[in-house]
Amino acid sequence: MTPAEKLRRIFDWTQEVLDHVTDTPAAQADPAAVAALEARLGVPLPDAVAEALRTWDGEPDPMGCFLGHEWMSMVKINRHLDDVKQFDKPENPTVPDEAAAEAAFDEIAQGFLTHVPAGWAEVKFGIGPGVMKLGAPKLPDGSFAGKAVDLPREAGDALMARVRALMAAENAAYGWDELEFTFHADGTREVTRKRYDNLHKYQRYHPEGAIRDKYMHLKWLPLVHDGGGNYIGVDLDPGPNGTVGQVIVFGPGEDDHFVIAPDWDGALDHFLGRIESDSGPIREGAHLHDLIREAFVGG
Repeated sequence: MTPAEKLRRIFDWTQEVLDHVTDTPAAQADPAAVAALEARLGVPLPDAVAEALRTWDGEPDPMGCFLGHEWMSMVKINRHLDDVKQFDKPENPTVPDEAAAEAAFDEIAQGFLTHVPAGWAEVKFGIGPGVMKLGAPKLPDGSFAGKAVDLPREAGDALMARVRALMAAENAAYGWDELEFTFHADGTREVTRKRYDNLHKYQRYHPEGAIRDKYMHLKWLPLVHDGGGNYIGVDLDPGPNGTVGQVIVFGPGEDDHFVIAPDWDGALDHFLGRIESDSGPIREGAHLHDLIREAFVGG
């Protein structure tokens, strides 16, 4: 069977066997959807994956058309990628324009320090999308003022707009999430660009070196969703021991990220083997990811 025929067989079997699944996924109505996705990812999709996405476009009312899990629509795939963008960071961050950054820091300093009461020796300030850290100024004797800096809302909004503009200009080259300022009364300052960690020390990756050691990744393309934020999808940027196009299980709720097969066709063979030889657990409502984990990682 071709990969398209194998996928159709999985959808048909699921509809026949699982009572709550009453239909197959919707047909893909947008002929440009796959090309747009490839342009966004910056890499071509494996042929079998592109064919699947050109044919099927998710479940209007998620039922679990893929062995009890949801076949994702293009809208949901793109929404997931939007969410993941915050975790995708350059491996070697650089500041693209030091002069422009210093000019922005000057504006931020002026906008913030205007609201710091006189007599301070040092004051810290943190700012980023969704973040505004206002501490109490340190006084010359080493003690701290009784309360944090009182920054009016309008001033805070103006500072946030300037920070967002700088962030957009530096995002591709640096990918920072927050600016942390330390201002001194003598006019000097230190600025730290903080990046939130995209590594997850509690996750394990199997086989070793096959999957990049990341919490989430823009090049992990989700196809099947378990309803709890975890996915079966295609890895378009594998680790040094992996293969482009390998099919993996991943997600924030998965302690183990692991490879199912070197390509989509091989993954479909695995799933077909399950329904043809040992479909009992799926019929009884077992979580598909748990079954796969037992096969590839162990209980």
